[in-house]
Amino acid sequence: MKSVKKKAIVLLITLMFITSISVLILKNLKDSEKFFNVIGTDMSLTQTQITVENVNEEIMKFFKKKKDEDMKDLLSKIPEDIPFVLNDNITILLSLSEYIVENTHKINDINSTYQNDEFYGNIDYPNIFFEILKDKKKTLSKNETNSTRSISNNQQINSIINEYITKTRDTRILQIKDNFTYINIPEDTNDTYISCKYDISINNINSSVDMVFKVGDINKSKSFSFNFRKENE
Repeated sequence: MKSVKKKAIVLLITLMFITSISVLILKNLKDSEKFFNVIGTDMSLTQTQITVENVNEEIMKFFKKKKDEDMKDLLSKIPEDIPFVLNDNITILLSLSEYIVENTHKINDINSTYQNDEFYGNIDYPNIFFEILKDKKKTLSKNETNSTRSISNNQQINSIINEYITKTRDTRILQIKDNFTYINIPEDTNDTYISCKYDISINNINSSVDMVFKVGDINKSKSFSFNFRKENE
């Protein structure tokens, strides 16, 4: 009986979640289509960008409404993968989990004075890594939206690691790849952070999104990376 009740709760939460996101996407696409029909512009890519931003916000709003609940319990009731099939042109596959990084290496705190035995035990050429990181931050500082010269998503971390491996052929760093984080989470915090990853396809544009946010905060703590490609590429 308990098993049946739990499955019913899981199904209800999943349906509520899917309905909330689906309504937003359909409304967003309808409004965007009206706008682009007026200006006569190819709308697939821009629709995707707008939709990703709005889906991110809707997911954060969903969890903000649940912020007083037990997050671990809530996440345990949400399936690991949640599929959305809105019509022939729009599909989404989303996964959610609590964002926990053990033995963390805060990427924005790493420089030539960094002290950590695990880090130095898994990298043969730390000075090269420091230089790559420094150059990446310098490049980011030229972007008006990133005047703080900080790494702000996993895509940038992966880019740094891949460049390091390319230059040094040292693959041991992959053993601690998942321990790098760009989010400064205080060690004594009681806040919960959510990792949200999803693939979204709108018309012929396929995109992957990787987002981390603090439950209850829909603006300040959001960090995400977004990349796309056309189906024939």
